Amino acid sequence: MPTYLSKILIVDDQAANRLAIKYMLEKINIKIFEAASGKQALSLILKHDFAVILMDVVMPGLDGYETIRLIHSTERFQQIPIVMVTSYGTKEQYIKAYEAGAVDYVTKPVEPIVLTNKINQFVELSQQREAAQIAQREQAMVAASMEGLLNSAGEGILGINLTGEITFANPKACALLHARKEKLTQKNIQIFFTSAASQEINTEPDTEALSTNIFKLLRRKSSLTDTNERWMTVTGETFYVEYSCEIIRNNKGQQIGGVVTFQNISERKAIEDRLTRLANYDPLTNLANRAYFHDTLTKAMARSRRTDSKLVLLFLDLDHFKDINDNLGHDAGDLLLKIVSRRINQCIREGDVAARIGGDEFAVIIYDIDSLTGVVQIAEKIITTVNQPVDLFGTDITTSTSIGIAIFDDYKTNLDELVKAADIAMYTAKTNGRNRYQFFKQKMQQRATKKSRIQVTLAQALDGNELSISYQPKISLKKSRVIGLEALIRWTNSNGEIIAPKDFIPVAEESGQIHALGEWVFERVCRQIKSWQDLPGFDGLSISINISALQLKAGGFHRQVEGILNKHEIEPGRLELELTETAIMSKPLITARELHFLHELGIGISIDDFGTGYTSLNYLKRFPIDALKIDQRFISAIGLDDRDEDVIKIVMAIGRTLGIDVIAEGVETNAQLAFLYSIDCDLVQGYFFSEPLDQQGTTKMLEAIGTTYSDRFDNFKRYINDNNLQPLHAGKLH
Repeated sequence: MPTYLSKILIVDDQAANRLAIKYMLEKINIKIFEAASGKQALSLILKHDFAVILMDVVMPGLDGYETIRLIHSTERFQQIPIVMVTSYGTKEQYIKAYEAGAVDYVTKPVEPIVLTNKINQFVELSQQREAAQIAQREQAMVAASMEGLLNSAGEGILGINLTGEITFANPKACALLHARKEKLTQKNIQIFFTSAASQEINTEPDTEALSTNIFKLLRRKSSLTDTNERWMTVTGETFYVEYSCEIIRNNKGQQIGGVVTFQNISERKAIEDRLTRLANYDPLTNLANRAYFHDTLTKAMARSRRTDSKLVLLFLDLDHFKDINDNLGHDAGDLLLKIVSRRINQCIREGDVAARIGGDEFAVIIYDIDSLTGVVQIAEKIITTVNQPVDLFGTDITTSTSIGIAIFDDYKTNLDELVKAADIAMYTAKTNGRNRYQFFKQKMQQRATKKSRIQVTLAQALDGNELSISYQPKISLKKSRVIGLEALIRWTNSNGEIIAPKDFIPVAEESGQIHALGEWVFERVCRQIKSWQDLPGFDGLSISINISALQLKAGGFHRQVEGILNKHEIEPGRLELELTETAIMSKPLITARELHFLHELGIGISIDDFGTGYTSLNYLKRFPIDALKIDQRFISAIGLDDRDEDVIKIVMAIGRTLGIDVIAEGVETNAQLAFLYSIDCDLVQGYFFSEPLDQQGTTKMLEAIGTTYSDRFDNFKRYINDNNLQPLHAGKLH
């Protein structure tokens, strides 16, 4: 077996992970190399022959899959075995690893015995292969004479005298320089240098000076790692060359000539250039990729500090790009990205840098800008140009982009802070209506920080005991009794701070935490229904839960709800779901399908905050809606704004026409109740009767259901009688 150490490469952006793997492999007699990124791995692969590569999946810049594809895109490296080290354990992830070119995988946390066994196998195979190669080389050396060895060498070999005249050339040298041997040995090696190299040689007639210059040049050039050195053939073609020069001395130690060994590395140089481009540019759009963007921005910030010049960063995100992929397919989405990339490049100045940093997100680095007016002109030009119609395989669409702008004027700002500022401004532009630009302001940072804090602490709240459910009764005026409850989530953090739903629900939706939060609410409410269902006061009541559009759009929502009901042995009629108009109209086909499934189970459906959105009557007929809840903004305007009162009357008319119950929420005064009574609105909810109650308070209310709120009903009846009010339609207060 070979006496050398086999080499392995560990590729992981986390130093701790690399250290852990090195510790596991310390008993194996190998030499370990490390790379903190895909780009660094590519550089090491060009310099070393590795027995096996351990490749992490998730890394900034080039991820594991992309790095494998780049390695195996070159024939020279296709035989290197690559083992994926992944935190994922799904079948799809394993298939993706094998498709990328991995031969095996290990999952995190890595089992030392599994890893060492796999590495031992790959090392043994590598050593066997190398041993065979060494044996073949030794046999060739024994079998061939020195002359034969020179003639069969894969590199060009030239012998030169003190003045640089060629005295010997092997066949490979003749082939590389496009000359026959007898012609080549009549020439000086200088004629094969490019003009730039030739100018470095002193051409004065002094033979000693000339030879000294030639050998100094050859020795100096060959000692560099510069792969841009080029030679020229007899016929004038140039090629990239890698060479070495050894001086020949006589027995007195005097220089008598030299031997130059060289090879054409043009193909290798082309591969290196290709790998460099693939490592720095996005293959779909030909824009700079995330890694190159970060490197360029770092240098741009250093230059801006040094020269005191203006530097501006633009972050761009296409509006509603996901809809293109969903409705027209990913090929159409890729085509749109190519077109948008070209349009962005057309809008920026020469020298500025455009990059695709992921998905449908782009960035532009603008150098040496004179004024904010110039920045605005570029941003407006991009918005206008991107907004032009696009033909996607026969379908005409119009897209738009939202742009965030951050100015690098505080030289204490680091790269992450500048990027975050542009990103925050871009999301603010989206929030403010899309298809616009927004300069970063410090208040945005404060809002983003608050949002980030909520996101982090919400994850902790789900695992702790910070969340709770309160219940607000729904009242029938005609029956003078509670007819249902609305479940309302409440959050008091570990510091005793109350965080309002209007603050944390949008964050949960944006971060995807809404799914875990929604499941927690369903579980908690269903357990509560189970504990209350034998109370006489809970007979015939249902509890409504507010759900998000994202929960519906995820698909299979009805199966999740059905599973929770079955788990807790709850009758579906005990549950009601409340959705806003926006949730109803988001993905209406998926929403309608899910709502019909839920309604067929026996679950009630109501639209919350009705009157503030854009639900059409046509959709009301198509969706299985049981109730409309009039938004409290209209209720609070009763007696103050005739138009809001007219809206309430219209909603009541819609409910009567479609046979849908109407509930007025946010009722707080006798006057509001009186107006609702006068237009025959029977169902109400609000602080007039009860604020939201915790679990204990709701239980007491249900236990005293016969007398609950009787004083408030009596108070309202007196108000009705004193003011001689009558409803528009049949029905009296009991």
